[in-house]
Amino acid sequence: MCSSMLLLLIFALQICSAINGDVPRDSSLTEQSQKVPQDFFNKLLHKVIVGYNLDPLKINNYTTSSWWGLISVTTTFHNIAICGLSSVRRSGPNFIRADKNGTRMKVDLVTDKLTSTIYANVTTFILECSMKIILQAKSLRVRLELAEETPGELKVTSSEAKLDAVQIEIVKVGAHNILCKSAESMVETSITSILTTDFNTTLYQLIKHQVERLNHFVNQHTTVKL
Repeated sequence: MCSSMLLLLIFALQICSAINGDVPRDSSLTEQSQKVPQDFFNKLLHKVIVGYNLDPLKINNYTTSSWWGLISVTTTFHNIAICGLSSVRRSGPNFIRADKNGTRMKVDLVTDKLTSTIYANVTTFILECSMKIILQAKSLRVRLELAEETPGELKVTSSEAKLDAVQIEIVKVGAHNILCKSAESMVETSITSILTTDFNTTLYQLIKHQVERLNHFVNQHTTVKL
């Protein structure tokens, strides 16, 4: 089976498993011809998010290093969760196509309010500070385009994301010490950078990684016969 057809098959199977036979039966469908496709797509998105337990979305722990004057500081972010992704819906054209030129995909989605909770432990040789970070965004919009530039290899050709009206709140957890004030400032600066200047780059790297995983899966199954 060619890689383009396999990509389409994977996409179709995802749709079939998410829909589970749930088709609108309203007799007035002809009067709602403009509304039904979008409602159907939005309902499908919701089923996929819920079906794959993506709301809340759990993020793996990660650790960063920085400096507090001449002292090395290690920050570990853990118990990261993002709530609100089940509100995702169509915001523009979304499609997947395959022809002699390969497979092409376009996604344009938006969410309602998102809330994220993150716990952070900041440590030096002798001091430690813990905090809870609460992030809120009015919405998130993502535009993404992928193309099969070489057979069996999808690539991200365009990606853009925007968080609207982001608010950051940091709450100290446990005892306070001289490290905490500086730690809160460092963490807030780091998160602000990630959500503004570095946001699109960070998202691109995350999406690129997932696309590479899909490419690997497809290439492993290109010898499958129908």
